[in-house]
Amino acid sequence: MLEKELQWYDLKEDGIGSLLVRIQTQIRELQLAISQPLGFVFTEICGASIALGSQYRKRAYDLLLLFVRDAIG
Repeated sequence: MLEKELQWYDLKEDGIGSLLVRIQTQIRELQLAISQPLGFVFTEICGASIALGSQYRKRAYDLLLLFVRDAIG
């Protein structure tokens, strides 16, 4: 096999050319299968973080107003 010309490997049905095409196709399918679910998870985590952060900020503001009102009156 070491004495064969490079073109012999390219012409084979299971040669380097077809192997590279299969690998490229499988990588693309893997990217498509993973990207959308990860995008959904990222969006949900960001949305929950924003919701919890704004709720915490609102409660902190309400507590501050309560303390100011008690201090004044």
